[in-house]
This record gives sequence, structure tokens and C-alpha cells, in this order.
Amino acid sequence: MSEKTNKFHWYDGIFYDKIIAPNQKNLFNQIKEIIPTGSTIIDIGCGTGYLEFLLSDKCKYALGIDLSKRNIEKANKNLSKNTFTGIEFKHTSLAKLNTEITDKSDYAITTYVIHEINENERLSLMLDMAQVAKRIIIGDYLTPQPNNLAGIFSKIIEFVAGREHYRNFKNFQKNGGIHSLIKQGNFRVISEIVNETNHIIEIELIEKK
Repeated sequence: MSEKTNKFHWYDGIFYDKIIAPNQKNLFNQIKEIIPTGSTIIDIGCGTGYLEFLLSDKCKYALGIDLSKRNIEKANKNLSKNTFTGIEFKHTSLAKLNTEITDKSDYAITTYVIHEINENERLSLMLDMAQVAKRIIIGDYLTPQPNNLAGIFSKIIEFVAGREHYRNFKNFQKNGGIHSLIKQGNFRVISEIVNETNHIIEIELIEKK
């Protein structure tokens, strides 16, 4: 992932917390069903912490990281208003975190991040996730998007997110999405949940003998 100290989106912070994250609730609930009770997780691109709070009654420890300082500030503000234990948020990159931790978490999770970043960063991010966790869960757009109102709405959302964001989304679609990256990185698919416009894939890296 990019080593920028702060990645800025116009929608970060309160807008993300009140509008974007709640609209991903179904996806987050499906992820929650996959994760066994007592697991430890790292959420890459955690936004304002919606997933961490949702998993608070199931995970032993949940770390959310994000390159957006504004998102992490809002996540920590939300955390300070609650009595959740075992949740932590950090404004950092996965690459930097990778140099600091010694024990792998059970899961590394990322939702709607891989389609947003540059093409040359996507596989690197997934490989970095494999370094910090035993298994990986990715929630992102299907490729191609369905040719219906839901698919058109997805494209509109990505267009409104910004020029660079939309360019990366189109490139992600053109290049075959997550399944293409799985083949490139020598990952094994453990499970997959397919929804109308998105899917959730649980994978692990196939270790070289």
C-alpha cells in the first residue's frame, strides 16, 4: 500500500461514518459470519471502525488501520464513547505495520480498498496481508459489474468518489478484479460469497515448498 502519511478523500470522517459505512452493513455481517469466535483480526482501510465495532462481541482483538488521518480520528472518537475492549485504531500503512509486528493475526481483512488503489499496488497489498495474518478476507466489487440498475449505481458511486478513484475502479474491472490477483499471487480460495454487485473471498497464500 502507498507510503503516503495521509491519504485524503473528500468523504472521509463524518460522511464516511454516517453514510458510507452503514450502507456496507450487509457485507460486514457476512464477514462476521465467516470469522470464528475468539479470532484476532487486522482490518486494512478500516474507515471509521464500523467493522471493528460489529466484531467486538466475537473477536478477541481487532486492529483497524487506515491511511486517512481523518477516518482514524473519527474511529478513535467513536471508540472513546463506548466500552468496547480489544479494539485499537492506528493511522499507518500495512507495509509499516508489517515491520512492527511479530505474531500473525488469524485474519487480515480489507473491504472496498483493492479496487481503489493503483494497479501496481494491489498484489503487493495482498502479499503484505499474507505476512501479517494466516488467512485473508477481501470484500470488493464483482468483475464485471452486472448490467442492471445496481451495477450502474456502483459505477456512479465510484465516479463521484473522484477522478483517480474512478480510473482505478475501471482498471480493476478491466483486469479481472480479485480473481485475477489471486492467480497472480498464488493464493488458494477457501470460500466465496457472491452478492449482486460485490463478493467476499476468503483466501490463503500457498506456501512454496
